[in-house]
Amino acid sequence: MSFGIFRGTKPFSFPTPQTAMLSAFCSMLVVVLLVILRGTHGDSVTQTEGPVTLLEGMPLTLNCTYQSGYTVFVFWYVQYRNKEPECLLNSLSENQGAEHHGFQASHVASLVTSDSSFHLQKRSVRVSDSAVYYCVPGGGTVRAAAGGAGHKPRGALEEPGGGQPGREMVSL
Repeated sequence: MSFGIFRGTKPFSFPTPQTAMLSAFCSMLVVVLLVILRGTHGDSVTQTEGPVTLLEGMPLTLNCTYQSGYTVFVFWYVQYRNKEPECLLNSLSENQGAEHHGFQASHVASLVTSDSSFHLQKRSVRVSDSAVYYCVPGGGTVRAAAGGAGHKPRGALEEPGGGQPGREMVSL
């Protein structure tokens, strides 16, 4: 026996796993297409260039400014030696600030111009922070083999060591 809301209508049925999977795939495809299309509108990024070498315990600031009429979020990725890039921080947090593993960043978007910033900071760097850092607006991806979403690595990492007695060098 089947029930319908109105006479002559088909009965309600729950979606099958196949239709649910197809629906999820279509939704994901739409999101991917939107990201790709939005990314073609000329976002530009300027971040700290060249190798940065600090003594362990020193503060760090890596600048990231970008121009875009469409981007509303930014990611910082970190790539440790012989590892894939991984997301470190993003600007999607509730209070416009983000923190992870002692790193923090605040998203400042200008309402007057298209210039915005998401600078990465850490109060006291450690040798384990030695890596390549990428600033990526709008949900882009970082591809290490290609130099990363239009961002070139800032040079080969140096082996930590040397420096003053009791203090190691941190290369970023």
